[in-house]
Amino acid sequence: MIQRFDLHFQHAPDELDLYGGFYRQGRHAIRFEERNEVPMLGSAVQADLWALDFAVLYRAQVERFWATYGDDFRVLAKVTLLGETEQARRAGLIDATDMVRLRSLVIAGLAPHQMPSLEQLRQHSASTVLEVKAYQLARDSRDTFYTLHASDGRTLLWVPWQAQGMRGFTDELAVAQWLRLTLGNLATLTDYAEATVDDQGDQTRLNEAKATLRSIADSATVEDALAILHTRQRTFQGSVFARMAEKAGLEMARSAQTMLDNAELRKAMLRGYLAAFLNVFGGLAPLGWPVALTILGATFTKVALDVDAAARARDAQMRKDALRQAMLESLFGALYLTDIGFQTSFAMLAYQAPMHEVHATLEHWQAAEAPGMLLAELDVNDLVLAELVNEGPLRGIQIRPDGSYWIEMQGLTYRVRFSHELSAWLIVPPDNPFAFGPLRPVRLDASGEWQLLAPPNLIGGSPPSLPAMASEPSALWDEYVRYDVSRTQIASARAISRQKRLLKNAQIPTLAPGQVPDVDVHGLDCVLGEGARQYSYRDADGRYYNALIEYYTDSDAKINDVFRTGSYRYGDETDYIKDLADSLEQLPKSNEVTLFRGGSDSRGTGGRHFRTGQIVVGDVLVNTDFTSFTENPYMAPQFRRRADH
Repeated sequence: MIQRFDLHFQHAPDELDLYGGFYRQGRHAIRFEERNEVPMLGSAVQADLWALDFAVLYRAQVERFWATYGDDFRVLAKVTLLGETEQARRAGLIDATDMVRLRSLVIAGLAPHQMPSLEQLRQHSASTVLEVKAYQLARDSRDTFYTLHASDGRTLLWVPWQAQGMRGFTDELAVAQWLRLTLGNLATLTDYAEATVDDQGDQTRLNEAKATLRSIADSATVEDALAILHTRQRTFQGSVFARMAEKAGLEMARSAQTMLDNAELRKAMLRGYLAAFLNVFGGLAPLGWPVALTILGATFTKVALDVDAAARARDAQMRKDALRQAMLESLFGALYLTDIGFQTSFAMLAYQAPMHEVHATLEHWQAAEAPGMLLAELDVNDLVLAELVNEGPLRGIQIRPDGSYWIEMQGLTYRVRFSHELSAWLIVPPDNPFAFGPLRPVRLDASGEWQLLAPPNLIGGSPPSLPAMASEPSALWDEYVRYDVSRTQIASARAISRQKRLLKNAQIPTLAPGQVPDVDVHGLDCVLGEGARQYSYRDADGRYYNALIEYYTDSDAKINDVFRTGSYRYGDETDYIKDLADSLEQLPKSNEVTLFRGGSDSRGTGGRHFRTGQIVVGDVLVNTDFTSFTENPYMAPQFRRRADH
């Protein structure tokens, strides 16, 4: 049996020795004892690994490798090009002239079918028969492919990572057309994107590469595709073989830098210790200044470590997360000292604005003529006991003792929050200022009165009455009906993170390291405890499972047919649905986000049915599939596309 040692043992190394050692005999042995044991103390191995400082040794090895074998890499690149040239010629992908030019690129004047010597391959090539250009599809990425241009306009496309990567074309417009058609295949597009990024975990650059490739594939004309390619084109000095060697060396060095050496590991451990300390003892700060100063000292020490982690982050997302953590920790200390509206201010700083707010512009928005009709559900009829600010950035804002912000507009009171992305105040629901919804920006006019701003299509006031309601653009949905892989994945990541935070503090069974779940009479995974079955559980690595939900979402199960048509395929669906409902009831509840579901005209749920008056206020809509809802607004239009097909 192999025992995996997780992070727990890093903090409790003395427990490692309980699991150490192995035996010279297998299962046939009569007994296992000291006479056939080979002791190996885990704590001793751990000490050896700390002494090794693997990251430092590896970085030194990388430097020595390139100092010793850098020229050999260029030789291998030349041999690769010669081999692919021969393959392409036999496959009819290039002509005889192309082959002569490519061989001359490796060694000037290299005759057809002549085998070059190792000495010739080591020489630096200065051939100008072909002009080589590289293409980087994401920031600081690999060269995804190269184009080689002859003086007569003929262009060769070289994709070094493909098995058959050399092709000849009449000109670069033909190259753009071929790529435009080829990238229409999703699997091919994914291959190109993954070949672009050295770290597949770097979702930011991977999504950037996919977006570039998608724009080429979806371009309206071949000229548009070529224009996009030109934006990613890179010229360089020296030979293509020297560039390939340089890029490979930088990639290995960058990979080595992402490894944590002992000093960085200890910083990471200290960050964890400080975070745990602040979680446990942060609430004791009001007991007195000695305790408070200790808490603040720990807070600002962690800030320094968070900033250091941000500077060393290997990708943009990790850098953002570390910087956000540093800012929140520092503001925790600052806001605690002032103790003014701490919870509200802290929530505002931790808030991540939705995409339609991040990418909006208020340049053409103007004052709405009838704001009361647009804000009918957001005004508050109670007396606001708040301090009115008459000057400075908060002019016209009323601040309540709890730190919330309010304004008075045309005799009605509204709650607002400040949007850093728009540099404007937004009217928000009074009970949930960070709820997902349309933008309702306000500004002060010349007389100091608040005005509601609306996009151009809403300036005229109230919308027309049914059934004459027309289809109009939406400042909210114009963002989410577009196809954007990067923004979709960011929204999904935020949703998953929110759900994990919600589940983290729930009373959900957790399996011990190495423990496997129990099974019920139907063979579904569960956890048995005190005579009850619990289908929701998490493993030792923090992953969540529920076999009932997984079974419900399996298209082959078709449990939803019970609700849609009343048909039963197995006979025990009623018991299953009861267990599913009981299991869902045990999960934590939250109404802090808005859920979305795509509609379809073919199913009678499209927007046309609302606009023509077929569905009106008071009608009850029944949905038979609770898993069709999402908190990622980008997914609703994708549901529509799938339903239409």
